[in-house]
Amino acid sequence: MSPDEIRASFAGLRPPPADPAPARAAVADALLAARRHPELAADWRIAEASLQHPDALALWAEALDHLPRPARDRDRCYVHSQLARLRLSGGDAVRGRAHLTAALALARGNDARLQARLAFRLGAALLEAGLPTEAAPLLSEALTAGTDDSLIELGCATVLAGLHLDGGDLDRAIDLGARVAMLGALRGNWIAVADGLITQSACHRLREDWPAALRVVLHGSQRLQALHALAALNLLKAHLVALREAMGEEPFDELFEALVAELREQPPG
Repeated sequence: MSPDEIRASFAGLRPPPADPAPARAAVADALLAARRHPELAADWRIAEASLQHPDALALWAEALDHLPRPARDRDRCYVHSQLARLRLSGGDAVRGRAHLTAALALARGNDARLQARLAFRLGAALLEAGLPTEAAPLLSEALTAGTDDSLIELGCATVLAGLHLDGGDLDRAIDLGARVAMLGALRGNWIAVADGLITQSACHRLREDWPAALRVVLHGSQRLQALHALAALNLLKAHLVALREAMGEEPFDELFEALVAELREQPPG
């Protein structure tokens, strides 16, 4: 087998298969042939590691030593990403984050979609480590890098909205809350819609702009009622109860009735 034929055989191993047995059988000849080609020293190690070899961690690491820069930087990025996955799942968070950092550095400027995914993974790992300040710029990078994955966008926007709310950047938190609600609606995730509306309302509450705090919830409730999104509606109802306690019963009730009347006068749509 030629090196090109061997590499073509290994292409199906990315991402690593969940069931390695049939995959190993399919590439058995290629694995044997690859060891006879010095230029495939990295490729056969990546293939063996992808097939859950007992020494997979060592093979991934060895593969890096055989991948020249910059010619095979994309493969280096992939290997770092796989090493990060193994390190993080094995409890070695520090080295896992280091591999994600290396992978992200290789993706920047070369693959915006991959950059977004890696920035999200690194930001999430930092959040899990209790490092929200370090996570925030990475989540922002993931949000702006240019991904077509609405789930990544939703995750980033949700976390960043909360971080900006806690940090007092209310304008940014309102914008992100609106983005969360929009992305949630696109995915049919009505809980996310409610979360985005509550974030916006909480920002208005901190400014003591009670009409705005109620209006965003009431408008959202109207849409969610039409969709029979009961769980999301219950979250908004709980938020309204909290607003009533904070504002005071009489002024809240008066404002609530006025805004409900305002909604009724508006044309549907």
